[in-house]
Amino acid sequence: MSQELNKRRGTVKTKLTNFSKYLTVFQAKTKEEIKDIDFIELNDRLARAENLLDEFEEVQNLIESACTDEISELVYQERESFENSYHSQIALAKNLLKENNFEVDVKACSDRSSEKLPVYSTFEGKSLEWLEFRDTYVSLIHNNDSLNDVQKFHYLRASLKGPADQIIKSFEFSANNYQSAWKCLTEKIR
Repeated sequence: MSQELNKRRGTVKTKLTNFSKYLTVFQAKTKEEIKDIDFIELNDRLARAENLLDEFEEVQNLIESACTDEISELVYQERESFENSYHSQIALAKNLLKENNFEVDVKACSDRSSEKLPVYSTFEGKSLEWLEFRDTYVSLIHNNDSLNDVQKFHYLRASLKGPADQIIKSFEFSANNYQSAWKCLTEKIR
């Protein structure tokens, strides 16, 4: 079993652990402390976490096909442990959204926003298209004071495809990571 595969599997497990920690902090908040934007963030984190099972399966299948009989039982236990934790955390997040009528909160949140942002094209990482994308994104989203960093991060993720998306994929979705993700993107594309 290669160290590279173990490292990749460890990265996926860490992402699930981070999601689990986020859910623990979210649950510890009182109803008065939770705002509409918190549910939007939870929903976005859930969407990203739902992809973790596919990521895990890809690397786990490679590990299982390469392992010997002596260690196969341990490898299968890794799968079982991850799958149990994954399904538990996904169900918990979905239940939190359902219990708090997330759909209603999102509608109320969008009703308060009078500004409609223009639709703009996506960016795939081609350097010839970078300046146009960057200037448009900066003027419509990045410098828009009516958007908070969570919203800006959401727009950034929605705007990137392919290789450009891979640049910021490792950044966990949070207000604190938006500036770092934007900086990383601008430095790598130049």
